[in-house]
Amino acid sequence: MTVKKGLRSLVNSTPDFSNQNIQNAVNQLKIGWVAKTSTLDIAIKTNNVLTDTQKNNARLTINNHPHLNIGRYLNDLLDHTDTILDGTVVFLDNPDTEDTADFLEILQTIQSIQTLIPNLYGVPAGELTEMLTTIWELLTTNYWRQKTVHNLC
Repeated sequence: MTVKKGLRSLVNSTPDFSNQNIQNAVNQLKIGWVAKTSTLDIAIKTNNVLTDTQKNNARLTINNHPHLNIGRYLNDLLDHTDTILDGTVVFLDNPDTEDTADFLEILQTIQSIQTLIPNLYGVPAGELTEMLTTIWELLTTNYWRQKTVHNLC
């Protein structure tokens, strides 16, 4: 899948990306039990008394029936789209000195990687992934064979 379509028009302008449409769709789904689990999830995340570990533990505890916890999943969807659009989804080695990339810079990086892989390795990225997977499977199979033979001896 390439990202080439429309990239030039994005580069030549300064689009204002937002996830307002996703928020509108999620708000329409917040009825009944979904609204309750969403409100509970937001209350846990915004609590000033709990530590991050306690918040994570509480969110995991209420997730014992995943099909009932759709509100949390919808909140996670909104959070994730926010991190994609503001660039914080990308890991920074040194966040104090590095600036986060915005969505457009991330898109350009993906495009350049998709162009570089075929140029450097002579195969599309998908074929390279398949080859690496095959190599990894061979290595792990041989490792477990050797370990089994060693344990038998």
